[in-house]
Amino acid sequence: MEGQRKRKRKAFSPDTGKRFKEQTQERDNIASSSSLSFDSGDSASKGATAKAEKIDGASKMDTTKGIREAPAHVREEYYTTMEELFKPDDVEDRKARVRIFEEQRKAFSPDTEKHFKEQTQEREKIHFDFMGIVFPEAFVDHYKHPLPEGYPVHDHTKDALFAFLLAFLYDILKTPKDERDEELKRKTKPLVDHELSRHYCLEPHHPEHEKKTGNDCSDDNIFEMAIDRLARNVQFNHGEINMDQMRRFLPNFFINDTEGKQKSYMEYMEKYQEFVSRRSKELYFDKE
Repeated sequence: MEGQRKRKRKAFSPDTGKRFKEQTQERDNIASSSSLSFDSGDSASKGATAKAEKIDGASKMDTTKGIREAPAHVREEYYTTMEELFKPDDVEDRKARVRIFEEQRKAFSPDTEKHFKEQTQEREKIHFDFMGIVFPEAFVDHYKHPLPEGYPVHDHTKDALFAFLLAFLYDILKTPKDERDEELKRKTKPLVDHELSRHYCLEPHHPEHEKKTGNDCSDDNIFEMAIDRLARNVQFNHGEINMDQMRRFLPNFFINDTEGKQKSYMEYMEKYQEFVSRRSKELYFDKE
């Protein structure tokens, strides 16, 4: 971009590949045991070679309505699962909750498993798959070279437990129906807060990464942040970008050149809004 403010890209340390493999292996281990169909890989750059025909164009990118309208018996099984997930005393005991969730999921009725897989997980999977294509493409267009080797897979920290907890709090309990729902919402929030904190710490394409870790978001991270937010926005607007929404919810950075970072984000957002919208239509909406 002509006249664009330059920021030094964060250097990759020698053990980036090792950390990357550990991150993706954790996600893939949980995903495979959860019947989560995210494709594993050695880096996000593999998304650039993804085949468009692998994406189900008939699927709705936004499954939020389906999650919130879960039938009563499905909601009850979700409630039962949450009660089990509350049992570990330590909010940070994630390994225990992963094991509990896996055991509870084995007892899901066919209807509940279908709802969880086709609604709750699908919302994140579609975004994951779309970003695996559109982000590497946009990166090459902007930086004129592929993603660096070992660049972390986008959203590698979002596994089945993450999807369940966030959907339960923000969708199933979005409008509490009674005191029971109010209590469940209160007890679920600390678990969701921990999931989000972990996500922000491990994935620097969020401004909260700076607040949590004290480390700068690099220019690469800010670019990914813009594409990520455009991709999520288009998911909920049927192929269009609602720029009023995008401008209303700009990222707030926490350290060093915060105004410059926000300016870069806005430049990337404006430059790639049409590209992200067009690719979503080619891969999803125009196939319907």
